[in-house]
Amino acid sequence: MDKIKLANGIMYISMALLFIFTAALSLSKGFTSENNLFLIVGGICIVGIFYFGYKGMTSILDAFFKK
Repeated sequence: MDKIKLANGIMYISMALLFIFTAALSLSKGFTSENNLFLIVGGICIVGIFYFGYKGMTSILDAFFKK
């Protein structure tokens, strides 16, 4: 097991969690106030969720299963 890859994967997952909360708050604020800036920020955060979630999961799985 590669501990450095595991630590990097956990770091990416924690970044994805940060984007999850930011996206939820900005999208709810954007839909209630009809402000396009919050909707754009929420959309960018959703892209960040998928990117960092994918990078984190691949790093964690590589740490466990790749030699």
